[in-house]
Amino acid sequence: MLYAVPAQAQAQDPLLFEADTVLELTMPIRFDALCRPSTDPNCDYTPTVFQFVDASGNDRTVPISVRRRDGWRAQQTNCQVPTLFVRFSG
Repeated sequence: MLYAVPAQAQAQDPLLFEADTVLELTMPIRFDALCRPSTDPNCDYTPTVFQFVDASGNDRTVPISVRRRDGWRAQQTNCQVPTLFVRFSG
């Protein structure tokens, strides 16, 4: 039996977390613009992206949405960078 596989299926992009090496990510977002769930009951996810360079040296962009977490670490006196929920799109 002979099977034909489309060229697109053969040349699949590597997965984001396929390797266990350090991956430098950029996430352009203004942390101070994110709403706080404890002060705004309508607080929702904010769209942004992860930007990184893949193993082939190509610039890649993955759409994500982020929302600020609440709690002890969300207080600026306890942590300078807010903790986030990250939701990957599609």
